[in-house]
Amino acid sequence: MRNLLDMERDFFSGSSRVNFTRINTLLSTLTDSKKAKFDTTLKLSKEVFKSFNWFSSDSGKEEMRIAGVTMSAEQFGNKIFGWKKSYFYKMVKLGTVAEERSSVVTRFKRECARLEAQGENVSRSLENALKYANDSATTTTEGSGEETEVQTRPTVLLEVKMGGKKVKITGENDSPIFHTNMNLAEVEQLIVYTTKLKEYLSDPMSDTRTIFQE
Repeated sequence: MRNLLDMERDFFSGSSRVNFTRINTLLSTLTDSKKAKFDTTLKLSKEVFKSFNWFSSDSGKEEMRIAGVTMSAEQFGNKIFGWKKSYFYKMVKLGTVAEERSSVVTRFKRECARLEAQGENVSRSLENALKYANDSATTTTEGSGEETEVQTRPTVLLEVKMGGKKVKITGENDSPIFHTNMNLAEVEQLIVYTTKLKEYLSDPMSDTRTIFQE
């Protein structure tokens, strides 16, 4: 559990309203795979939705009062899930969409899969899903009939880190977009390194080469 007092741990572990077993399983199975991670995040958001609805209800407040448990909504999100306020409320929103507007989530996942099949770099993230849901609601309200679009990430052409600084180039080869916190002197030093790297790779006698594999 996450910073729970013994009394709080005993109360929530015995509560049928907060499914601790499932919550902890989902929290521990988050992976780096963006598709698997989003699916797990989606499942977890439903537990957040159900748990928080109970916590906010009159019956939930009364059960906690009888048990002597007192905590704010922010504390509930932090102690039960281990999250800060902003992320917790984003998960509440996603859970609300998943439970009350499930067709929106289905369309979001389908659109992500379609764009990925076309080679697009799609953000299967909590934030992107919420943006899609919000845009879908706006489109429906306005009655424009236009299909809601899933936000994609720009193609990364180059990304280099040096001495705590970073340069990232996105977009297209003929119209690149530069993102960097390097100054001119540091860029010139980077050019020196890349020139030496070119010379190193061009030397057929070099036997100190390190090959990186994905």
